[in-house]
Amino acid sequence: MKVKEIMTRDLAYVRHNQTITEAAEKMKRLKVGDLLVLAGEDAVGMVTDRDVVVRTVAHGLDPKVTHVIDAMTEGVISCKEDDPIQKAAQMMGKHQIRRLPVMNDQNAAGRSLSAAYSMIPVIKGITRLGILADGCKGNAHEKNRARARARARARRPVKAEEK
Repeated sequence: MKVKEIMTRDLAYVRHNQTITEAAEKMKRLKVGDLLVLAGEDAVGMVTDRDVVVRTVAHGLDPKVTHVIDAMTEGVISCKEDDPIQKAAQMMGKHQIRRLPVMNDQNAAGRSLSAAYSMIPVIKGITRLGILADGCKGNAHEKNRARARARARARRPVKAEEK
């Protein structure tokens, strides 16, 4: 299965010269924790809710005047529309990211941004097909949830009739 078959077409992004407040408001409105940062048509980074807190608020910067480019994480890890979903899932797991921009090759001057999709649909799509990639965050999350459930059962008080 190819990435283009499961990716979303709704690209969540901000411009590099928008303020942190504008980015935070967009994250709130879209109910997401990260946005792709564009400068012109080029993807130049990602800004996350953590970036807003750690790189802006914690440093005493005013989010109303601080630009996204000053708080974003530089560089964009991406895949192509025709990549297999296993490759995309492995990239997301390896780099521990929840959104992966998808590029297409229709622009002669270079790759243009097509869409970004979240980790949840990818994991659901992959597990539904039974092809969850090794090293993918989904594996770790499932294992951690199973361990947490086991610890909770172990700490549960034993009832009198169970003794």
